[in-house]
Amino acid sequence: MIGALALAIGMLVSGSFNTISNEFMDKVHSKGLRNPSTFWGKQDQDGSSIGAFSHPFVQAEFMFIGEAICMLVFLARNYSARWRDPSTAWKNEHGWKAIFCYACTAACDMTATSMMYAGLALSSASIYQMLRGAIVVFTALLSVVWLRKRLYRFHWTAILLVVAGVCIVGVQSMEQSGSSGKGAGTMLGMILILAAQAVQSVQCVAQEKFIRKFGTPDLMLVGLEGIFGSIILGVLLIPMYFVHIGGYPIEDAGDAWAQITNSPSELPTGHASWHLPVGNALVVAIVGNIASIAFFNVFGIKITTVLSASHRMVLDSLRTCVVWGVALVLGWEEFHALQLVGFIIMVMGTFMYNEVFRVRFLFSYPARDIGSQSLPLKEQDLDLRPSAVAGAGGA
Repeated sequence: MIGALALAIGMLVSGSFNTISNEFMDKVHSKGLRNPSTFWGKQDQDGSSIGAFSHPFVQAEFMFIGEAICMLVFLARNYSARWRDPSTAWKNEHGWKAIFCYACTAACDMTATSMMYAGLALSSASIYQMLRGAIVVFTALLSVVWLRKRLYRFHWTAILLVVAGVCIVGVQSMEQSGSSGKGAGTMLGMILILAAQAVQSVQCVAQEKFIRKFGTPDLMLVGLEGIFGSIILGVLLIPMYFVHIGGYPIEDAGDAWAQITNSPSELPTGHASWHLPVGNALVVAIVGNIASIAFFNVFGIKITTVLSASHRMVLDSLRTCVVWGVALVLGWEEFHALQLVGFIIMVMGTFMYNEVFRVRFLFSYPARDIGSQSLPLKEQDLDLRPSAVAGAGGA
């Protein structure tokens, strides 16, 4: 019991800090090569040479480095298992195909994560975290279209609840940003975050199929996606500098490095009199981000193994509460009751979809228990709950 509680706290803390550290990076203002240096920093243009750290693709590269660390953990565990009991160690029985197929899921992860970080740069931590719950909708629809999977009435009701919650959060956020003159940027940010969930749902389905086919251990999966993702994105950072939107490059890694070296010594808050001295704000946020994504995946996979995928999903929902609470305490955002209502509706829909609770007097549910009989797994039987897929989305 104590071990499970420690895992839950570890996952909650590391997952929350992952989003918070990204928001810290977005709010750090530092001298770079130019301001604004990217399209995402255009809204922060004020004529000075000191601009916000608006580099979503560089931030995504940090996330993949964190995921790649999971490969070291897997290799250490597998090496130890070979010494204790060789039969328990993982063996690649499917050749290189079982390795390089995850370059495809890494490409999905890279696309989705980059879009989400761009959306985070244009919106806020709470909006970013809440709208990620929309992945339930896209994953469910994809499972019907692609895998011909049957959804029950409670599934469709849950999807409607999630959609309603997303709409409420979106409307409230647009009203709030409209009053501050950033309505267009916030709208684009929310569109990017929601579009990223559609891409991530493809990753979820592909991951699940590969895991079932090749028997890939969860930590190895995350590590492979981290390695492939960091290589692919690292190469793409070069042409991104030459592709412009509205007169500004999609990404400028050189400016990101300049801002890191010139970073202020204090982490930003929304309170003028509240300072958090750390030495180099961006370096601390980056190192914390890399470490948190590694720990988050390790804890999350262990939670799924020791408890269940539903427990992991519940903790992920609690992570949204923690992120929102920290944003309120640090003065990054203001409390809005309508946003809370939308979030509660989204959580209810997510919990209903994942059968955390069942409304038996309204809906019928599929039988889960099959006794001790071992049945062959069919494609339509795959568990496509986002919380059941290892490393889905990374962050």
